[in-house]
Amino acid sequence: MRAVAVAVLFGCMLLAGLEQRPLRAQATPSASVFQVFVIKDGFQGMQPAFYSVTQGTAFFISSDGTALTASHVVYPVRVNSTAYQLLALVNGEFYGASLVCASTLPEDPMTAHPRGVEPSRDIAEIRLTRPQFPFSQFTWNGARFATAHMGPLPRFPALQLGSNPTVGDAVRVLGYGRINSLLPYAWSAQGVVSRLMSATDGTPLLAIKFGRGVEPGDSGAPVLNDVDEAVGILSWTDPSDHTIGYGMSRVALTPVCP
Repeated sequence: MRAVAVAVLFGCMLLAGLEQRPLRAQATPSASVFQVFVIKDGFQGMQPAFYSVTQGTAFFISSDGTALTASHVVYPVRVNSTAYQLLALVNGEFYGASLVCASTLPEDPMTAHPRGVEPSRDIAEIRLTRPQFPFSQFTWNGARFATAHMGPLPRFPALQLGSNPTVGDAVRVLGYGRINSLLPYAWSAQGVVSRLMSATDGTPLLAIKFGRGVEPGDSGAPVLNDVDEAVGILSWTDPSDHTIGYGMSRVALTPVCP
């Protein structure tokens, strides 16, 4: 089976003490989809700062804050939960997140790009928590994106899961691409299921031909059918053609944890 590309984002920064600038409200099903970051601490000059190591998309499957994303997005936390933490950015507020479980990958995705990785099971379950970070604002170069959630966790809008897709089905991926802009930006890529296949580990996969290229920040995004049910999860793009995306079919989404 051909290798496919997986990418990560470096350099997004989180600082404390600036005013809030709320994100624009999102409509369903966008309200069920959010950005997830892996962060670690460091310094900007003499000022403490937190840096994003990877970024991707996640989506709620339960109102208690349980969500799915790609295992390669949360990979640093899985291998070193002391040095790395999860942060979820949801509708103008940020939360902490615990890693419930993540599939084991055949190789380190932090070093695999750009030559690609062998397709395999690539899914993780996370659960949002109250934020317990030493900062109260999410910022980049002085721009203010979000503030820490205060109080008990709300009930989150969860996506419904649909049936397994078939070849020829029209689908779209709702994710946070355009990671080079470093701005929270949800967008949708339209496509058609072009092929069903299996990874070497037996994971049911689907290939999607898009009208325009998907981007690294879309990793972990839900694949939606024509009634906005989640029928898969996006994991990879073809390294030679970014209009071809690969993901896992609906049957692989639950149960995530053994």
